[in-house]
Amino acid sequence: MESEYFPCIAWFADYLQSESVIIDDQEAFVRSSYRNRCEVAGAQGKLILSVPLEGGRNARRLIADVKICYRERWQQVHWRSIEACYRRTPYFEFYESRLCGIFEHRFEYLVELNTYVLGVLLDCLKLKPHHQSVKESHPGTIFEDQRQKFSPGLQDQLSYRSYLQPFQERNGFIPHLSVLDMLCCIGPDTITFLGQKNA
Repeated sequence: MESEYFPCIAWFADYLQSESVIIDDQEAFVRSSYRNRCEVAGAQGKLILSVPLEGGRNARRLIADVKICYRERWQQVHWRSIEACYRRTPYFEFYESRLCGIFEHRFEYLVELNTYVLGVLLDCLKLKPHHQSVKESHPGTIFEDQRQKFSPGLQDQLSYRSYLQPFQERNGFIPHLSVLDMLCCIGPDTITFLGQKNA
């Protein structure tokens, strides 16, 4: 699987349903992907939060070499946006300090940020990580390549029940968002919704 920033719901479902996962931190960076962006439910509909990158998003390099740009105050913008979107959801206050803590760290590389975010999300759900990087995997390991399965341009194939989202009375239910949306709205039930198999 690819490294994602606040992974989309379908990515997270696949992660939960897999016995073990290899996150490819040595692949070529793919622009216009969830690798450096996530989508949340805002007051005006879907809101995209993008992590700015050194050299722009078009630079050709391995994702392990992609550095985060701090010329903009993106961390403050992302946290304020998440607060504005989810402050009134049932579970936001339970996860607020851990989520806010993400934006208090200054990570040099995108994969470091993404790995930390995944760890926080798993911790919020009281789950243990069951992934490794390509470097940590054993030579000859056989795996199913899921790296191109999740893309903002594609509607994922995951079907799940709708749940009450913020601003739903205005925008209707918005599918295919970051798992952050589901976490703040339904909390621990996220695991049941996504059918965890690796208990």
